[in-house]
Amino acid sequence: MKERRPSFEIRTVEPGDLASLRALYHEVIDEDAGFRRAPGEYGDEGLESFAEATLGILDTPQNAYLVAVLVDHGSTSVIGFVRFRQNVSRSRTRHTGSLTIAVQREHRARGVGQALLDALLDRLQGGPIERVSLQVFEDNPPARRFYERNGFEVSGILPKEIRMEEGRYRHLILMHRWIG
Repeated sequence: MKERRPSFEIRTVEPGDLASLRALYHEVIDEDAGFRRAPGEYGDEGLESFAEATLGILDTPQNAYLVAVLVDHGSTSVIGFVRFRQNVSRSRTRHTGSLTIAVQREHRARGVGQALLDALLDRLQGGPIERVSLQVFEDNPPARRFYERNGFEVSGILPKEIRMEEGRYRHLILMHRWIG
């Protein structure tokens, strides 16, 4: 018998999503036993501060925070998100921005990440954003393959960018994609 895939919808984050979104954020970050949030890191603060920071991303018109929400449950359950931030620090970089994408482990390889990325790229199409970038752990081949299948290219490597609690380091791969 074929496995039934849960139905989900992609939409902009709403205040009612925040507790579920924060739990997902913690779950994804804490998957790797050697990586823990530092006090005060995004997502580690209380729900009120998390809500302010999350919804504040939407204050910049080109930014986006989309969530994948299960629709076959009675309650709001965020199973994935994509967050996009336009580079606004300098006028010469405002045509670029970076994304972060995460999907709950049990919903990976089921089209959730693809739907989130497609929705974001559709939203950015025809606007002032020309290049989207991201960072991915060098030792995460499934994520790297996903991004490569979606037209992202390696821009460079940040060696030993992340220091784990036990003292080992992880390299980050910089990737980008032109849109438009």
